[in-house]
Amino acid sequence: MGFPIDETMILALFPVMFLGMWLLIVTLLGRMSGWNKLQNRFSDRPDENLMVMRAQSGAMGRLSSAKVNFSGCLRFDVCRTGLRVSMWKIFGPFQHPFFVPWGQIHVSDASLFKFKRQRLGFGTPESGFLIIADKTAKIIATQSPIKLL
Repeated sequence: MGFPIDETMILALFPVMFLGMWLLIVTLLGRMSGWNKLQNRFSDRPDENLMVMRAQSGAMGRLSSAKVNFSGCLRFDVCRTGLRVSMWKIFGPFQHPFFVPWGQIHVSDASLFKFKRQRLGFGTPESGFLIIADKTAKIIATQSPIKLL
C-alpha cells in the first residue's frame, strides 16, 4: 500500500513546491549570471541619481558563452560617480544592487548580426559583464560624467 494522496493534499503542497522551485531557479540564475560575484566586489553605496532607467533588459554571465538574459527586469541608476544595477526583487530575492564606479566600466562592441549591443565589463581584472542594447548604452553614456562610448 502506498501513501494515499488526495486533492486537498495536492492543493496544500503545490504552493510550497512552487515557491521552493522558484527560489531554487532564481538562486541558480543569480550564480550563473555572476551577479553574486559582482554584488560582493561592488557593494551598493548611496550616490545622487542623475537618471533612473526601469524595466531594462540585459544579459550577464561569468563566461562569454553562458549568459543569463534578464528581460525587462533590470534597473539602471546613472549616478554622479558610477552605475547602480538592480533587479526586481521577485526575480532576484537574494541578488542585491551593485554599484560600479565609472572608472571600472569598460565598454566594447557586442553587436550580433544587425542587433547593435554594447558590452559593459566591470572591474580590472574583470569580475563580470552586462550586455545591453546600443540605444540604452548611448543614453547611459550621455548622462555619465566620463566618456563611455
